[in-house]
Amino acid sequence: EAVAPAGKFDFMLPSLGEGIDSATVARVLVKPGDHVAMKQQILAIETEKVPIDLESDFEGTIEAVHIKAGDVLAIGTKIFTVSGAG
Repeated sequence: EAVAPAGKFDFMLPSLGEGIDSATVARVLVKPGDHVAMKQQILAIETEKVPIDLESDFEGTIEAVHIKAGDVLAIGTKIFTVSGAG
């Protein structure tokens, strides 16, 4: 898997808690070209235990979306490529 170019980074699915090793994408709330603010809801996912609205821990512009609704993601899966992150 290629690493994001300089000035960009890949946002991965973070750890969701003990005993949770995957999640299903319910809704992708951003698209390429969208500017994302810190703490903005970016992804709705469902685990075996609970639905979760993921918030960004970054500010920047979505360059690419690597997942879609219905995908089952392992922890650490690349979700977005982001540029201009601060």
